[in-house]
Amino acid sequence: MQNLYGLGAIVTGLITIALVYYKPNAYWDKHSVRFVRNLIGDEATTILYSMIGLLFIMIGFFVLLRVNL
Repeated sequence: MQNLYGLGAIVTGLITIALVYYKPNAYWDKHSVRFVRNLIGDEATTILYSMIGLLFIMIGFFVLLRVNL
């Protein structure tokens, strides 16, 4: 079961990074993303969401490798 959580976290991170990179209107103009964009700007939002995606990927690998922090 832990493997599914790890893979899910990795896939979530990859999807988040892909959505930030391609910036489709359905995602980039979503209310919650637009709020953050208006608050800190487009470039900072891109960096923030990319970091969140990387964090999900790292958590996924930690779960798969069963690393306890």
